[in-house]
Amino acid sequence: MGIHSSYGDLDFGLGNELRERSRERSPAHRPQSSPRRVVIDEALLFHLPEDASDEEPIREPGPDGDELGPFYPEPEDLTELPEDPEDTIVPPPDLDEESTATNFPVDATPISMFQPPSHFTTVDMDAMNVPDFPHDDTIDGRVNRSDGELRIGMAFSNKEIAVAAVKQYNLRHNVETVVAKTQSTYYKAYCVQKNQGCKWKIRISDLKRAGNHWKITKLEGPHTCTVASLNQDHKNLDAKFLADIFSTLVKTNPTVSVPTCQAAALAVTGFRPGYSKAWYARKKAKEETYGRWEESYKELRPWLNLLQKHIPRMVVKLDTVLAYENDRVVRGVSQFHRLFWTFPQCINAFKHYKLMVQIDGTWLYGRYTQILLLAIAQNDNRKCVPVAFAIVPKEDLESWTFFLQNLRKYVLDHVIRRRRDEGVCVISDRGTSLLWAIENLGDYWKPPYIHHHFCLRHIAANYLQKYKNRDERQMVLDMGNSHYKQEVADLLEELRTRSKHGAEYLEKIPKEKWLRSYDEGKRYGHMTTNLAEAVNSSLKGVRQLPITSIVKTTYYRLATLFATLGRQATEYMAGGHKVHPDFRTKLHTQLGQSRQMQSTLFSREGHLFRVAEFSRRLEGIQQNAYVVDLRERTCESGIFQTFKYPCAHAIAACTNQRIEYMHMVDPVYLLKTVLNVYEKEFPPIGNEVDPNAVDTEPIIRPDPALLRAKGRPRSTRLYCAEDMVEHREKTGQKKHCSICRNPGHSAPKCPNRSAPRIN
Repeated sequence: MGIHSSYGDLDFGLGNELRERSRERSPAHRPQSSPRRVVIDEALLFHLPEDASDEEPIREPGPDGDELGPFYPEPEDLTELPEDPEDTIVPPPDLDEESTATNFPVDATPISMFQPPSHFTTVDMDAMNVPDFPHDDTIDGRVNRSDGELRIGMAFSNKEIAVAAVKQYNLRHNVETVVAKTQSTYYKAYCVQKNQGCKWKIRISDLKRAGNHWKITKLEGPHTCTVASLNQDHKNLDAKFLADIFSTLVKTNPTVSVPTCQAAALAVTGFRPGYSKAWYARKKAKEETYGRWEESYKELRPWLNLLQKHIPRMVVKLDTVLAYENDRVVRGVSQFHRLFWTFPQCINAFKHYKLMVQIDGTWLYGRYTQILLLAIAQNDNRKCVPVAFAIVPKEDLESWTFFLQNLRKYVLDHVIRRRRDEGVCVISDRGTSLLWAIENLGDYWKPPYIHHHFCLRHIAANYLQKYKNRDERQMVLDMGNSHYKQEVADLLEELRTRSKHGAEYLEKIPKEKWLRSYDEGKRYGHMTTNLAEAVNSSLKGVRQLPITSIVKTTYYRLATLFATLGRQATEYMAGGHKVHPDFRTKLHTQLGQSRQMQSTLFSREGHLFRVAEFSRRLEGIQQNAYVVDLRERTCESGIFQTFKYPCAHAIAACTNQRIEYMHMVDPVYLLKTVLNVYEKEFPPIGNEVDPNAVDTEPIIRPDPALLRAKGRPRSTRLYCAEDMVEHREKTGQKKHCSICRNPGHSAPKCPNRSAPRIN
């Protein structure tokens, strides 16, 4: 259909609105401009569940992945057509307005390599869903197939799109063609059943005089052949054609599965390619979107230089070593060793965050076996932000020392110098190399500067692996989460009656490093490295990308995160809020509980109170009394000093003296502090290639010793003892014998122990 000026043919329920807008263009009807309200999508945030500090998601330390790689060059541009005596170019007919709109593709330009994929800027931790595929004739908007038919005079912007149109025609009509001859200026194909009498053939030429477009100059047919049998696959459905279909999936989710890609091809083309063909097509789509691994290492240094040019004071520590080939040094080439980077926006944000950071490492799933080390911080409303990154060969003493030295120097020192009396709490697991690295760093990683605490879940997992008792493991968790020292002592004595060696094992661990009742509120209630594990899980798609794409993703996602959360905090403050609505709900809950308590003043200065809870015998709750000190901001319940905001007992004491309990809230929870977190935004970067840059440094290549072995990768999940116990408890599964596969006993107690094992 041609383009008409009347509203009748284009009215989709908006005709009246369009007429109304045309009248509003006059000054008399033009309304005053008003600020535009922006609705923030909560799904775009680094948002953790309510129980993020108490329960840790499943960890994924195992390696996995496949090979990724490059951009494909455009067809060579020649100025003259080759002479062909057999076929002559038929001049195209005059194109009217309607045929022009149909034949020329809309948005037929190939995707620019400077446009970041949507996966780079998507910060939703749970957004791993595959988008729906409408049953239309468009694959990534690169080929125009209005009715699926080919005709003389149809124009295409390049050869790649023209060939794709021919393949799409073959798929629609369930026919197959063979390429007779192809060069940089023309393309010829005929039916595969030419010898059986089918005369269908096509020629597409590059007409430079007609605007440098490819046009169908000869088309004979139609097809007179018949299909011998139905087949789910198609010969013309090759990996390159499928890569165009999968490119949208890969940009949204790099970890998209092969069966999902097969379903996408079936929805678009009507044919389901084989697993191997779909796997190679997905690999090619990743290469076109994110680049090859070897090329990615070459692009790493220019990209880091570009970031430092646009983001002043960005910290980059890139270590390389000499590259050897047959025991000889390769000139002009250096080998990648390790990389540390952080952004000044993250350093400034950490000044206004909780004085707590969690560190952990996770495997990269790409072609090379490397480790991504992370340092994670959190604000008032459970929004966690990575503040430092590192890519190292493995988790050993050298790698952890490299990461911790730079973390202390460029991130933590800015806070420690301003708040020497408090220090920073660092939570991690009890890895041997990590503990040795902290010990070797000396006093700079010891109190009062750094308070190193352990993850409670890892301590419970180590205990279970050592003593094989789930009830005792639960007692360890109860001791760690308890707010009362007396309760911890009672649980420890009960554990001693069960396992003397288990109690002695726990007594060797300093109490202030893993018990909530002894940490004096330095952990802000975080007993595990759940923040780091949650970010590791959210970065699962990123971990399959080449190294430069990983760095790009950290920039794009953090830029989106800072802009979104900063705008959200501004809107809340404009609405008259002092704290985040979710945090205000917590305070209102404590306020409701305080109305069931009685407070008594015990100080003439008005800061020391005895707060008694009303007994509720029908609910089985006895009366308890706690001492509250408003000057020191402590409560015997331990909740006030742990979470740094008033508990119900503290609010009851404030009500007694008509004190505004909001004054007892730690400044980290206030919206004005949250707004300071995101005050420094990330500057946008236009082209990802600096045309004025002159790179005189050696080319970087990957370490060949870290190349992952060929073959199907292993499972991404390696279960520890605690994970297996939790999985059986949730699913109700019983442990099976490894010899006879029957439940109820293990291999040492199997009655069929003399029989061979069942594999």
